Amino acid sequence: EANMYEWIVAYLQKEGFHQYEVSNFACGNHESMHNKAYWNYYDFYGIGCGASGKINHVRYDAPHTLSMYLQDSLYKEKTVLTKEDEMFEMLMMGLRLIKGMNLALFEKRFGVSFMDVFGEKAKKQLQEGFVEIKDGYFRCTETGYEIMNTILVELM
Repeated sequence: EANMYEWIVAYLQKEGFHQYEVSNFACGNHESMHNKAYWNYYDFYGIGCGASGKINHVRYDAPHTLSMYLQDSLYKEKTVLTKEDEMFEMLMMGLRLIKGMNLALFEKRFGVSFMDVFGEKAKKQLQEGFVEIKDGYFRCTETGYEIMNTILVELM
């Protein structure tokens, strides 16, 4: 899988695309604003069968089967997110972006610095070269993208 990933990244760059997210590429400035709202951990509406949304610290999910959705299209299963949930989710989503997670935005949203929360666990990943802090963002390195899920598990 790592070989295929490296091949597609190189191929698309050669064809004039730039990578702005772990699994998304764009030509010019035609990046998906919709997806970037998720990766920057903004609230979003989910509408329709199987949709998810996040509004004011609550994530909701509509029924995943069409028959259940048709019985009650307004039903939503809700999960109240703790501050800790949201801090980790912001990290998880932000690492998908090549630019990474905005450290100033993290501190503004949660009133605590990223390193105060995740610093002890992040130090190992920083030392091993899988993540870096660059231009005010915490992000995966090229090598880190190939093991991003492992990095996230270690940061939990």
